[in-house]
Amino acid sequence: MNRFDVVVVGGGHNGLVTAAYLGRAGLRVAVIESRQRLGGPCGGYAFLPGRSLAFTNSPGSLNPAVVHELRLADHGLRFVRADPTVVQQFDGRCFLGWRDPARVDRQLDAFAPGEADRYRELISALERLGASLRVSLDEPPPALAELRERLTDPEEHKLFSAVFEGSLTGLLETRLVSDQAKALLALLALNAQLVPPSTPGSAVGLMMRPFALAAAGAPRSGDAAERVALRGSTGLPVGSMSAIVDALEDCCRTHDVTLRTGSPVVRILHGPAGVRGVVTATGEEFTSDRVVSAVNPVHLFRDLLDDAAMGPGIRAEVAGTAMRGSAFKVVLEVDSLPAYAGLPADAD
Repeated sequence: MNRFDVVVVGGGHNGLVTAAYLGRAGLRVAVIESRQRLGGPCGGYAFLPGRSLAFTNSPGSLNPAVVHELRLADHGLRFVRADPTVVQQFDGRCFLGWRDPARVDRQLDAFAPGEADRYRELISALERLGASLRVSLDEPPPALAELRERLTDPEEHKLFSAVFEGSLTGLLETRLVSDQAKALLALLALNAQLVPPSTPGSAVGLMMRPFALAAAGAPRSGDAAERVALRGSTGLPVGSMSAIVDALEDCCRTHDVTLRTGSPVVRILHGPAGVRGVVTATGEEFTSDRVVSAVNPVHLFRDLLDDAAMGPGIRAEVAGTAMRGSAFKVVLEVDSLPAYAGLPADAD
């Protein structure tokens, strides 16, 4: 009964998306999750008795194609498009990331005359570069040398060098005037990184949205909210981030995916012909010729695979990688919505 076409190790959002697509394609799929709840950091955690939330804050990198192709709206997923999407304090004054570009521009120009035009030109130049590089988020990334060969415009060659070989500090110093505008883009570029803005290549984070826009065939004109270079264009899921997991779980069940929770995988089974399944902490086996890992690679290489599976060299290299977080979250229970200092009168 535990024979499947594909076994997915880990029931976080990536594992559930994988399983939903494979199940939709008609394969017999099992998702094996160690926790009692699905979703990983996107799923709900009880951090105090009777209090639950997800560690993650924003679905900013959720590909709209996934929502559309898996018909997650049919499984209850709804978004509310907050406006503003960003609130950032600068010396007692708030910058608000309104969806109306004109309101954003007025704030940028208040930091330094002409800053809005400089900011918009930088964003547009990065989008043009993303379109010329033709990188698909659904394919393995090409080598940097190959990417450079795709460019014919001398100005794009210069921008490529500034982004991929220079530092974020260098890029922003040459393109913007105000420290505030530089800080807003630095906040975006350095998200989830552990490098200072002086590090070569630290501006690459600014290419995530241009790559996504180019891959999706987004229009190159207008000021649609999706083109704003700050997080929030996706909206916030009604019911918190775990609502995404709930919709994915329901989608998986619709496609007859087996979802097993409370079952830590302790070993990936393999033989001369390759992978043949997994075994859980209770000794239960799930057999399959295909196993998809949706868990931390260090855990995969260190704990679930042996030297015979991968070779001792690569296994030791990955297993020895130091794991350090780049963010933390503070949870406060309050009796009313907090007030932000420095908000303009028309901001709720």
